[in-house]
Amino acid sequence: EFNISEIIVSTTVQVNNLVHLDKLFHYLEGFKFVKKCPNLIMLYFPSYLSPLVMPKKLLTIGFLKLQTLVQKLKEQSDIEDYMIQNIEQMMSLIASILKKDQYGFSEFVKFTREYDQNNSLDITLVNPEMKVFIDNHK
Repeated sequence: EFNISEIIVSTTVQVNNLVHLDKLFHYLEGFKFVKKCPNLIMLYFPSYLSPLVMPKKLLTIGFLKLQTLVQKLKEQSDIEDYMIQNIEQMMSLIASILKKDQYGFSEFVKFTREYDQNNSLDITLVNPEMKVFIDNHK
C-alpha cells in the first residue's frame, strides 16, 4: 500500500545503549527490508543520560565495539558508504569525549538509583558493564 522498499532504523546513542549497539546491528540483520545499519544519533539532553558522562573505560569499550563493526561492514558489499560514515562520525564524537574531562556521572548514578528504586528495577541486570561503576560510585 505504501510502496516501501526499505526501512532505516534510527537510534539515539546514550549511556545505557552505547556498549550494546552491536546487538542492535546483529538484530537488524534478520530483516529483509530493514537496513543492517541504524542511523546513530548522539543524545545530549538530558545530560545525565548522554555518553558525555560515561566513565572513560565504558566509552572506550563502546568505541572499540563500533570500530569492530565498521571493519566488518566495510567487508560487506551491500552496505552504503553513508551508513559507515554515520558510524565513523559517532566514533569521532566518542573520541573527542575521551579527550575531555568527564563530568556528570554522579547525576546519572543518582537518576538511575532513584529510577530503579521507584520502579523495582536494576539497570545493572540489563547493562552489567555499568555495575562496577555504579557500585563504586559514592
